[in-house]
Amino acid sequence: TLIEVGTLIKGEIIFDNELFVMGEVEGDLNSDSDLARLIVSKTGKVQGEIRVPNVVVNGTILGNVFASGNLEITGTARIFGDLHYSTIEIQGGSLITGRLVAEHIRPDSAEKEIAPEESRG
Repeated sequence: TLIEVGTLIKGEIIFDNELFVMGEVEGDLNSDSDLARLIVSKTGKVQGEIRVPNVVVNGTILGNVFASGNLEITGTARIFGDLHYSTIEIQGGSLITGRLVAEHIRPDSAEKEIAPEESRG
């Protein structure tokens, strides 16, 4: 599905396959399909929460992103929100104002992996 330059969509969008945003969306974008992919082009802008397994950002996002698969941030991306991801790739030149949250690592298991062993006596 393509949202062309000059198009403004207001409201929640739910999709299964691929959504290519070249225009503007004011609302949440959601997909439960493991193969779903959202691509926000350089001219694209999304104002809302994104819950899509695979996301590629070239444009602007104002809202939190939850990507259970792969999240790719290119050098032209401008993101104002928290990024929750399983795997992430960030290119130089991108702007991210928000937190990066690795969803596949639990804080308590990470502490166990990096904590030194107790000495035994």
